[in-house]
Order: sequence, then structure tokens, then C-alpha cells
Amino acid sequence: SGASIINGNVTVERFIPQELRNYRDLGASVANAGSVFANWQESGAAGANVDKGFFITGTAAKYSPYIPGKIFEPISGLDYTTTGAPSLYTYNGTTWPAVTSTKATSLNPFQGYRAIVRGARNFNMGTNPNTMPSAATVRASGSLVIGDVTMTTSGTTNNIFSSSFGLSTGSSAYSLIANPYACPVQWSKILAHSSIYNTYWYLDPTYQDVSGNQRYITVQYSGGSIIVTPNPKFSSGHNADPSFDYIQSGQGIMVNNYGNATPSISFREADKATGQTHNDVFGQTTNSLLSIELYKNNSLTDAAVANFNNNFTKAIGTEDASKMMNSAENISITESNNDLSIDGLPTPSVNDVLPVRLGQLVANTTYQLNVDISNFTASGLQAYVRDNMLNTEVAAGSMISFTPTSVDAQSYKDRFSVVFKQSKVVPVINVKGSINVFPNPVTAKSFKVQTTNIASGKYIAVMVNSFGQEVSSTPITHVEGSNNETITMSKRLSTGVYTLVLKSAEGKTIYQTELLAK
Repeated sequence: SGASIINGNVTVERFIPQELRNYRDLGASVANAGSVFANWQESGAAGANVDKGFFITGTAAKYSPYIPGKIFEPISGLDYTTTGAPSLYTYNGTTWPAVTSTKATSLNPFQGYRAIVRGARNFNMGTNPNTMPSAATVRASGSLVIGDVTMTTSGTTNNIFSSSFGLSTGSSAYSLIANPYACPVQWSKILAHSSIYNTYWYLDPTYQDVSGNQRYITVQYSGGSIIVTPNPKFSSGHNADPSFDYIQSGQGIMVNNYGNATPSISFREADKATGQTHNDVFGQTTNSLLSIELYKNNSLTDAAVANFNNNFTKAIGTEDASKMMNSAENISITESNNDLSIDGLPTPSVNDVLPVRLGQLVANTTYQLNVDISNFTASGLQAYVRDNMLNTEVAAGSMISFTPTSVDAQSYKDRFSVVFKQSKVVPVINVKGSINVFPNPVTAKSFKVQTTNIASGKYIAVMVNSFGQEVSSTPITHVEGSNNETITMSKRLSTGVYTLVLKSAEGKTIYQTELLAK
């Protein structure tokens, strides 16, 4: 028939980019692979040149880098750390049991695993870094899963490999499963022959708040569209995005039985979608952008962009673009005495300063400076425009008018900078449920709040401005589930960044999200 068949074992690799040191939900992508230790831990290999595998911990001992017998515990296979904190978990529908022996635990192609990926096995684990010091390639060797796969509460069946692992029991139970194939699959096609909720969730490895918490991304196939909230690729939280219709090889997802006492989910060969890659789910963050714009008489004259990505450094490199000076007005970002049109930088921290340089402005002419934050996604941070002449700071996101009164460039050249500060309201991260505002930006006196999987009850929706001040308060009576609540204010919000806080009737903050008013 012309079809190709692979006999014997194959090795399937999944690249984890050098990003945040976060939990990731992973799958093996092959059957009969053997132990976690022999695969994801590279049988204990470690060293400066080991770019495969990752450390899996759970035993307390002094770590001696690269010394055999001092890297992992010989019986369990768990890598040593000073704290002995576990870093690999499974899910049983109720709790998250830690893997206590990677040598005794075999990889299951149908099961999802939650793991902290610190980087490859090539650094000193005694330092236990907060960010990944290197990228990692996670690999497993075994038989490709070929043919249809059907998961029920009784187990999982397949003509290559069958297992007692299956969906959690209970009409509203969650399960952590994995794409069993070494190929992306299409969620909307899978639903056509499955009796399970039309939504999946995955733990976002590209997000971490100031306390180190992560968030879930909700993906739903409804009405012929894929709805994602919040969408990690954009600053807005409510998006239709077909790229999330594809579950990647090596990706673990959470699914829910949603009232079905006999749920099932089937993966079929026809559901495979070769070429549909979407690496954000493993930690390839989308760049966060700040556009710094100069207007003259309300007409855009020039702009510069700060492009934030954890792979970038503050040194001048290929992620930067020099400023080519205009014959009239200029705006640029100053980095190491270089004037840049595009400045590639690592994700900013609290109190970081971005110097802005102006050139060839005309005296006694009205200009406006705008820092566009619509694509700035650094969690827990707010950008402010500092006026070094007036010694003031204004939340970014609104026009700032100024008029140079002298032709002396020293009077305006280094007048402005952007400074980053912690958000006035610290984000609250929830393992279940979310709220999102649409439209966002808000341009009228009313807007809608989309609630997802929030318990019924009485709530209070509070608007907080960038200075931590409450500007409105609206009571809400919510019916359990997912709904759209309308918030109507007495007047339009002033241009700027706000936080919508959903509080319980007792005044406790339950959920919150940011919005932009224009």
C-alpha cells in the first residue's frame, strides 16, 4: 500500500528551551521505554557536555557535581539536592503523588507527568538556580505507539501497548494524560469520537508571578472555534486561536469527565497533524514588547521598541538594532552608550530603568511621548514614565505632552526614562477558575467579565488603578460555571492600566486580572 512501518525501538526527543525554571506537564511519546531513570535522567549521566535529560530530585544529600555516586541515590535513582524536595509527580484524580523511585517507575506513554525542568544535566545542582542555566533535550527510547488509543476509567488499550492507567473515576474528575503519539494531534478531531468535556487545560511554563506561582491555560473547542484564556502569546486574555487546537508530542494535558460516569477519550491515526508545531507549551515564551513613541502635534514621528525575552542579555548583540538617525526628530533607547531602535533585553526586574533618548526636537513645539504597553506581558510588573526634569512618574499607557523651550538638546535629550515597579496589587494564582475582561482595552463605560469554572455566590468586582486606589465597586451574583458578567460604571475610565479584583462577599481577594483603558 506504500505505507511505511518502523520496526524496533526509536528515540523521541523533546526540546525544552532555556526559559523559566518551572513545572511542565510532559509525556513519554513511546511505549516500552523502561524506567524514568534510564530515559529522562540519561541513566544518571551528568557533566558539562551533557545537554540531554534533566535532574529529578527527592533525596537530601550533599551534591558533588559530576562525581559518580555523588549525583544520585543509587537505589531510587533520585538526584541529590540539599533539601531533598521532590520534582516529579503523577496525578490520581485527587492528589499529586511524588515519584519516590525513578528506577522503579516505568514511563507510560498515556500518562502525563508534572516535572520541574531546571535545565539539562550539565550544571552544579548544589546551586539549585532559580532560572534555567541551559536548555534541555528530554528523550525516551521505545516503541512508537501506532494505531488507535482509547482511554477509559478501566485503562487504556492500543495494539502496541495497553495499560491499567486510564481516566480518573468520577463524573467531575480531572485526569492528567499525555498525547501518546510522536506527532501532534488535533483536539477538535479527538472530541468527535470521545465522550469527554470539550476543554483541556495545561500548566503554562512561560508564566511565573513574583511569588513563583504558575497558571493554567484553558483551551475550549466550542461553536467551531478554539477559545484560549488567557492566551500566553498576547497581552489580552480572551482569544480565539486555532494554534491551540494541536496538542504536541510529549505534551501532558488535564481533561475532565464533565458529568459523564463512563467517559472515554480516543486518539486515532486520523487525528495526527504533522507539521503543526506549537512550542509555547514547553516554555518558548513570546516576546514581551514596549513601544516608546514620539508624537509631534499628535502625529507619530518616530518610535523605538524594547523587546524582552529571557534568552536575551543586556549586552549588544543580534537581538539589537542600531538607531539610524532621521533628519528631523529622533527617539531611541540607550544601552551601553549605544542608541538603539530595537533593544533586546531579558525580562525586566523591579527598579530596572530603560533610558530614552530624544534628538533634534524643535523648541516651543508641542510633543507627546507614549509608552504602548498593550504587548507588555511581564507578570507582576508595571511600567512608569519618569520625567527627570519635573521629577515625576506617570503610569505608562497614556500620552504625556511636553514642550521644549530651548534649542539646547541637553534640556530634553535625557529627560525621560521608563522604570519598572511591582504591581500595586499582587496577582492571585488559582489552580481552578479564571476571570478575563473583554473587550480589552476597555473604551466604554461598560465591559464584560468572562468567568470560567467559578463557584456560585455573591462577589464584588473592584477596579483598582495603577496607584492602588479603588475607583469603582460592583456587586455580582454569580451562577456556578462559565458566564459573562457585565460591569457598568458611572463614567469612562481614564486612560491607563487597571486591575479588576473579584472579591468574595467577605472581602477576600479570589481572582484578579489586568486591563487597559483607552
